[in-house]
This record gives sequence, structure tokens and C-alpha cells, in this order.
Amino acid sequence: METSALVITEPGKPTQGEALLPELGPREVLGRVEFSVASVGTERWVCTGRFPTPQEAPGFPLVPGYQNVGVIERIGKEVEGYQPGKRVFLGIGRLERPISMWGAHAAWGVGNTQGWCLPLPEEVDPLEAAALAVAQVGYNAAEYPDIRPGELVVVIGGGIIGQMTAQCARLRGARVILIDRHPEKVELAQRWSADVALGEGEIEKVLKEEGRLADVVVESVGREENIDQALSLVRARGRIVLLGWYPQRISIDLPAAHIKEVCFYNPSGATRPRLQTTLQLLCQRKLHLRPLINHICPASEAPEAYRRMLAKEHDFLSMAIDWRGAQ
Repeated sequence: METSALVITEPGKPTQGEALLPELGPREVLGRVEFSVASVGTERWVCTGRFPTPQEAPGFPLVPGYQNVGVIERIGKEVEGYQPGKRVFLGIGRLERPISMWGAHAAWGVGNTQGWCLPLPEEVDPLEAAALAVAQVGYNAAEYPDIRPGELVVVIGGGIIGQMTAQCARLRGARVILIDRHPEKVELAQRWSADVALGEGEIEKVLKEEGRLADVVVESVGREENIDQALSLVRARGRIVLLGWYPQRISIDLPAAHIKEVCFYNPSGATRPRLQTTLQLLCQRKLHLRPLINHICPASEAPEAYRRMLAKEHDFLSMAIDWRGAQ
């Protein structure tokens, strides 16, 4: 079966193309996709040939994306608990061709019911649920270093993953300060994600007013120079979370980290249990994803919107593709 898909024909070149779906496995479902949501930072690395590393970059053409929501059309012979007509988070999908990296930006998707594919409660907004994987990254960034009530957390970067990290840290009882260079991200963070949201250059003054350094600093951008800033903002025996993707070897001031006895955490990826917990938080309306998805385009306009995303010519925090009506 062929499906319309967003295809990256060569590094940085998106187009509307076709992908071939595989035969359905015994524990897989075939879903008609409603929405897919781009993970702006990670997919930029993928689609410019710099993920997972420059030496191991994926081949082209490829279909990117790792989060989407659809309605089941068919189920494999060993599938239990999933029925046609029900909405699911599909996530990473399989393709016969081209390369699936990770194949979510397509009109149809194959989901593994033993992997990321999860049934969705009827009350969940499908557009919001289509960003479940990046929300789970934020959940993991708060859970992995065991952020505790009363701790002070500084999040560097106001992208959707930084915002999700801030929201999840607050759910754990922390006081959260988020910093970003873009005023629109600061405004969104102040409204939905953080106790305090700041532009760059203001954090030292605010920490002085707080009377303490941060217990946890999260670097969510993937910018090497931010690690030095994190070291300057964290207290002795504090924790630093490296949440961004760094496409090359990076340098860390280990003497400074040694003197402060700082512990580094490097969470990555998603697991089914963490996705399930994050979905529960969405169902309980404890996470606010929908306001952060501020650009929605039909599938016919996806290549141009995606090109703008790759070229950093966009003004959106997160981009969703509406596949309803596509084949």
C-alpha cells in the first residue's frame, strides 16, 4: 500500500512524495493519520544529515517524524485491546521505502502495539496527543534527576521540550525559571509553563533575588556554550540535565564540575511506560500542550512549512501537519 508522505529527498530538501507501507505484522495496526507534530530540533538534525552522528547519518530519501495520531483501519492477527475505528497514538512507523526515520509524517502509519502505539481516551484532543512523544521527553527530564518539591529548577530554552520540562518540574513541586532569547517563547512560558520566564541576561539578577543557585539546570537547546552557563547557575552538588542533541563531540569544564561535585544526567528517547504516564497527565489536564502547537498546516503545504523549519525561517514553536483528506 502506498501513502502520501513528507519525503526528504536530500539533506534539507522536503517534498510531497509517496511511501510504501509494509505488510501488517501480527502485533501491528494500520492507522489513517489525522495529525503529526514535528519535533523541531531533532528533525532538523535528521533532515540535514546530522543524526545520529555525522559519521552515521541516515541515507536519503527518508520520511521523518516520530509522533502522530490516527484512527485504526486494520489490526494484525495477534493484536488484543485495539479495534478498528479507535484513535491511537501511532508514533514511530515502519516503511518498505523510502527510509523511515522515523516515518510519522505520512497519511497512513503502521504502529506497534508492543511499542509506542497507545490507545487514546475519547476525551483527549487528537492534535495535543500527536505531540505526546516530546511531552514525554519533558516528563523524563523531570523524573530522571528526581526533581523534588521546593527545589529551584532553571530551564535553558523555551522550545516545546523546554516548556514541557518546565511544566513537569512544576508538577513535581519545584519552582521553575525558564530563560529564552525569543520574547514569544518567554511569553508562552510565563503563561503556561514556568513560575518565572526571562529573556537572556536576566537570570543572574533573578537568582540573586531568590537568594540561591539552582538545584537543577536543564539545557534543552543543544547548544554547547549553554553548558558553561548551566555550571555557573547550579549549586554545589546540584544536577545538570543535558536534554538537547549535540551533533558533535562537546567540551565540558570538568574542573568546574568537579569542584561543585555536579552530577550530569543525559535522558534520551521514549519508553512505553513513560508515554503512558505522560498520557495520563494529559488526560488529567495537568499538561498544556495545545497552546504550544502554534502552526498547523494541511499536508499540501507541509513541504514549504517544513523547509522554513529546517532553514530557521519560521516563527512557530511547534508545527503540526493535518493529514485528514490526504491519501
